[in-house]
Amino acid sequence: MSGCFKLFPAHRFCLRVDEIKRREIEAERQGRRLASWDQAILDAIRAFASGERSEAEVDRVIKIEDARKKSWCKSRARGGRRR
Repeated sequence: MSGCFKLFPAHRFCLRVDEIKRREIEAERQGRRLASWDQAILDAIRAFASGERSEAEVDRVIKIEDARKKSWCKSRARGGRRR
């Protein structure tokens, strides 16, 4: 499965990497770092591409990190972090 990016460039992980890379470039332009959840997803996908993780493990990381992002965005919309 490690060669899937070369064989299937439209794989959903490839699309996610492209999306995160765009955000990374924009963050660097603004002098910021990439969000921790985006970095965790990127690391998981790279591990999948090198054969270190399975697709199910990467899906689980993406689900967890998306939940973290959603929680952070909701708490920010409420005017502060939850404790």
